[in-house]
Formats: sequence, structure tokens, C-alpha cells
Amino acid sequence: MSSFQTALVIIGAIVLIVVVAYNAWNNHRNAPRRARQTAAGAGEPAERVRRDPLLDGAIPGAVPGDADEAEPDLHELHIDPVAAAAPHEAVAPPPQRGALDALIDALVPIAADQLVSGDAALAALPATRRVGSKPFAVEGLNEATQQWEGPHPGARYRRFQAGVQLANRLGALNEIEFSEFVAKAQAFADAINAAPEFPDMLHEVARARELDQFASAHDAQLTFVMRARQAAWSPGYIQQSAAPLGFVVGAMPGRLVLPAQGPGLPPLLTLAYDAQAAMSDEPERSALREVSLALDVPQAARGEQPFARLREVAGQLCEAMDGVLCDPDGQPLPAMAMEPIAVDLEQLYDQLDERELSAGSALGDATKQFDQVRTGVVDVAVSIPAIPRGRHPRTTLMELPFTIKTSAGGTKALMDLYDKYLKADYPGTVMLNMTITEPSAVHTRNPITDLDQLKGVRTRAPTSSVTAMLNAIGATPVGMPPTQIYESAERGVIDGNVMPWGPVGAFKVYEIFKNHLNARIDAVAMYTLMNENRYNSLPPDIRKVIDDSRPYLVDIWTKLWKETDAAAIEMARKAGNKIVDLPDARRDEWRTKMKPVVDQYIDEQAKTVPNSREIYDAMVTTLKKYE
Repeated sequence: MSSFQTALVIIGAIVLIVVVAYNAWNNHRNAPRRARQTAAGAGEPAERVRRDPLLDGAIPGAVPGDADEAEPDLHELHIDPVAAAAPHEAVAPPPQRGALDALIDALVPIAADQLVSGDAALAALPATRRVGSKPFAVEGLNEATQQWEGPHPGARYRRFQAGVQLANRLGALNEIEFSEFVAKAQAFADAINAAPEFPDMLHEVARARELDQFASAHDAQLTFVMRARQAAWSPGYIQQSAAPLGFVVGAMPGRLVLPAQGPGLPPLLTLAYDAQAAMSDEPERSALREVSLALDVPQAARGEQPFARLREVAGQLCEAMDGVLCDPDGQPLPAMAMEPIAVDLEQLYDQLDERELSAGSALGDATKQFDQVRTGVVDVAVSIPAIPRGRHPRTTLMELPFTIKTSAGGTKALMDLYDKYLKADYPGTVMLNMTITEPSAVHTRNPITDLDQLKGVRTRAPTSSVTAMLNAIGATPVGMPPTQIYESAERGVIDGNVMPWGPVGAFKVYEIFKNHLNARIDAVAMYTLMNENRYNSLPPDIRKVIDDSRPYLVDIWTKLWKETDAAAIEMARKAGNKIVDLPDARRDEWRTKMKPVVDQYIDEQAKTVPNSREIYDAMVTTLKKYE
């Protein structure tokens, strides 16, 4: 063989080696990334076989006193010597708070004549936990802890409540589903020898439709896709990369979740990939080139900053897994595209907060006061009829724009009308007292002397009727809870606020809005209720004292509202603010202008409370007697 041929053979061999090496390197580079195996470090002792000293006894053949068979280390065996020596007792399950809520559920109080064991309650539960397409649940008031919870063995209950969700993403509760709900609740009550109190079907179905309409318009689910730049990923690699960020394996194959901070809450974020790859016999051989990262906005609490957390997690995963963040269509998302989404989400959270449907929360205590006193969780409750919205529709007619002039007149009128017109708003309770604040003023950034100057001004509206009034004027109503007014005003989100003077002082709104127009628009009612059974259990002389105290409470509340308003007005004056009173004649003109708005509100409410017009006319007539 000549030297030339030898050279060609060598060159060919080198080329072949290079090609084989390149292909091997390329295959390795593009092979699915797999989870790194963690091995025990060198020199570490082999894991000792753990024994239960109470069950396994001595090892056959062991020599007493042998160093290898020394007395077991109780800390290593995870045995508490005190607990091991103590008598075996049943371990109480962790407390589980009730999940039913009057704002989003139709509730049926169920009272038993005798204590019912948790085992009996569990045996009486229906076989399915759904009514049509809606979740159904039964809770009991634990006699020991006085907390609402799902029935469990070993507990004792005297009061229960059955509930069905008013609306979900499949639609609102309808008449057929409500009938099925009644049948299930009645069957449960019969099984435990208890008496249920069913709400009016038409009222609950109307609430469901209204809630569904609102929820449909304020629903948002964000989904982003992370795609591999080069090498694909195996399911194990995805789990290993997501675990340091707090993700855990979900209940469904191919699903990882980032838990929320509070117990029993829906997950904050969801990371999903192909379920078939997760369920395959050899998942590490599966090649995945994309995963989805989702945020269900109404399920994630605002305080946990879910969108900021999503952006943080997406960035860390893209860096760790060599991926790129895209929209669902596969288009890469630049960082600047995230800012408009964040702004829109803040507005959505504001609207949910205004409706007392704060995202991911169990709702504030004020929304539960009425149901707690009605079902006997508490004996006495103080709250406002406006929340949850639509729960006390007759009472809130007094809060319509330009209806009352003074707290004294409004409070006396409410008490006069309660037995004939308003009692239906508060079943299962005894009214101790009703009151209403002094009418609200308008607090603005720029000076105004009349309401028509609110045209174009972004103004916080406390109720739907005030929202309608501001729209009629030409203002831009903005909904938000009182706790957000100060910050929103500082950021320029709002330039005005309709609110009674008392909260203006409490929330220091006068520090931001330096101009005030005493237009006496609307007011906020308040009630003090006692559980009816608790009231009836009191001695007659005590009940008489409670009944006789009502006139005195009217005077006390009226004085309180005047004092809190005067204190807030004094704070505003000391801050150098400008306060203007709207003349009575001009207020009467505005009342006439806003009559169509008020009439439309009453006509809409008459669909669920047919005598709404009669109630409102009686309010106006009674107010004339006191104002």
C-alpha cells in the first residue's frame, strides 16, 4: 500500500470518527433532559434498618449487650417516648372551617331537636355532592369548637346548613337544580330528624342569575406557554426544575401546582404538560417541548400578588430549563407586553373587591354576619344591609339617592317600617335596632359647587344606585372598597369620592381630597340583630328590657353619627379644606332630575320583590313625618 493510500485511509478514519462523534454529541444535546439522580455521598454509612421496638421485639440471634444492637435511638426511629408510653387515644382531626358562604351559596339552615353524632350525619349525607352542575355541601356547627365544618366522626352537632353554589362557569342555578337541592336537603334533614328552613326559590334563582352575569363579565384565566429552545424535557426534569420554586405534584397526571399560602385554598399557579407522557410506562423517554403556566385570576388572592409571582416563576423556569415564554399561539412575549396585563388585572381586582367577591378570599366577616346570627353561630350581630349585595333588598331602598335628609329621620323611619315592610329581609332573627348614617357628601380634588361639575370626573361610587346617578350626571364612576380610596386617590386613579363624613375622617380621605360638597346624596343603613331562638330563650323580663331599649338606641345612634361627622368636618377645616353646602332648593332639583334613575332601580328590584314601589313610597311618606 502506497503512502498516498495510507494517508487516505487515515483521513477517512478520522472523518468517520468525527462524524460519529458529532452525531453522538448532537444526539446527546437534543435528547430530552432528564432529572438528575441524587446519590449518597462517599463515605456515608449505609442506611440502618429501622425497627419498631414495640412491635418487632429483639432480633433473633442477637447477643445482648452487642454494640450493634444497642438500645434504639428514639429520635432516629421518630418515636416520641412520652407518646409511646401513654395510652392510645384517638387523634382529633385538624379543624376544617366551613366553606359555605351566603354571598355565593343558597343556604338552608337545618336545626335538630337533639345532638347528632358526626357518624350519623355522615351516614345521612347524599351519595353525590352535586346538584346538577353545581357543588352541594352540608356543614355542621361543632358543639365543642363552635365552628362550621364538614361532619366528621367523633364530633357532635345540633345545627347544620346545606348549601348549593349559585353559579359557576357552567351557568347559574336554575329552578330544576334548586328543586333537586331542596330534595337533597330535605332527605338529609329527615334522616337526622331535623327541620329545614328553605329560602324562596324565585329569590335565590334571581340571585344566581345576577351573580352569574357579574361573574361572567369579570372572569379571567391567563395561560402562557414555555417552549424549549433546543433540547426537549422529560417529565422528571420538569418536576425537578419546578420543585425549588415551590411546585408540587397535582392530583391530575401532568399537572404541578404552586399552593396558596392559606390552607384549603385553590392553587396559586398551575404548570401543566402532556398527561400521556406523565402516564407512560417510561416517562423519562418522553420528549416534551412545551409546558403551560396558568393563573386563574378569581381563584388567586390579590394579596399574594399572583401575576407578579407568575412573571417571576416564568423567568426562573425559562432560565433554568433554557426555554422561551410565548403566548398560546406560540409568539414570544417581550417584557413590555406584561405591563398592560398587570394594569388590567388591577382594575379587575378593584371590581371584584367592590362587589365583596375578592379574588381567592373567603370573604370578609361583614358578609357573613347575618347568616351567623340567623343560624346561631353568634347570638348578636352588627352589620350593614348592603352586604352581601341583594341579601336585604327592602332595607336598602332607604339608601337610594336623595331619599333621606337626616340620620334622625331615617333611623326613626326604618324602625317604624320594620314590622310591616322590612322584617322579611331578616328571617330567623329579632331586630334590636336599625339606624342610618347622615347623608353623604362629595369629596373631590378640584373645587366644585354643584353636582353637574362632576361631569368627566373619575368618582368612587359606593353602591350601584350611586353608580347609576353618576352615569346620569356624566361622571365616570369607579368601584372600590373604602380601604383603597386613599391609595387610589394618591395614584390618580380617582379624583372624587361619594361618602358620608364619618369614614372620611376614619380613612383620612380629607388629606387627599381638599374640596367637599355637602350634597346629602345617600346614606348607609346598619342593623343590630339577635338570633330568634336565643331571644325566645331569655326570661320575659330581659326580653322586655331589650324591647324597651329601642327608642333610646335611636337617640344614641343619631347622636353618634352627628358626633363622628362633626369630628371629620373639623379635621377637614383644620387641614384648610374648602367645604360648600348645596342649597336645599338645588338639592330638591337634583332629586327631581334623578327620579328616573331611582324609578329604574325600583322597577328592576320589583322583579324579585314585587312590592318594592309600595315600600319605597311608604319610606318617603314616613320620612316626611320626621324630617
